Amino acid sequence: MMRKQWVRITVIAGLILLPIIIGAVYRKSAHALYKRFVYPKEISVATGPDGGRYRPISDRLVAEINRSSIGPRATSRPSDGSLENLRLLRDRRVDFALYQPGTSETLAPDEVASFSEITFVANLYSQPAHLVVRRGSGITSPAELRERPVQLGMVDSGDYAMSLMLLEHFGLRESDLEARHLDYRQTREGFEDGTLDAAILTLGVQ
Repeated sequence: MMRKQWVRITVIAGLILLPIIIGAVYRKSAHALYKRFVYPKEISVATGPDGGRYRPISDRLVAEINRSSIGPRATSRPSDGSLENLRLLRDRRVDFALYQPGTSETLAPDEVASFSEITFVANLYSQPAHLVVRRGSGITSPAELRERPVQLGMVDSGDYAMSLMLLEHFGLRESDLEARHLDYRQTREGFEDGTLDAAILTLGVQ
C-alpha cells in the first residue's frame, strides 16, 4: 500500500513539474535558435534609385536596425529598382528589398521561376501610376505621346514595367515614342529644361 502511495505521489509530482521542465527546455532551445538564426552579423537592404520613394524608406529601416545595441548591423545598397532588387535577393547579395508587384512578369518573364524562394514580408503603401506632362507641351491625351520624349523609367524598375503596361492599354508601343530611361533627378531636370514632354511615374501618394 505504501509503495502505491509513493508511486501515485511521484506521478502527480511529475505531472506538476512536466510543464516547467518542458518550458525550461523550450526556452533554452528557442534562445539557442534565436541567437543562431535571427542575428546574422550583417543585413543588407536594397534601397532603390536616388529620388525615389524606396530610398527614404530603406534608409530609415537601415537606421532603425543600427539603433539597436544588439543584433546585426545594417547596410544599404543602391539599385535601379524592383527588378534589380529581385535579382539581388535571388543571388543572395541583399537580404531585404522593396518590390513593385508585376514587374518581373512584365520585364523578365523568363526569370520568374528563379525568384520562387523570395518571400513576401509586408505591404508598405499604395503606388498609383501618374501620367505627368510638361506645362506648355500641348499634350492632352495619351495618343499625343507619339514621337514625344517620354520618361518610362529605368530599365530594371517598377516604373518601367508599369509604363509598358499602360502604353499597351493606350494602344501604344515603346517604339512609338522617344523613350527615355531616366532616374528621378534626371526626370525633374528634363521637365525644367524642356527636353522631356511627359513621364509615367508610379509613386506613393505622399
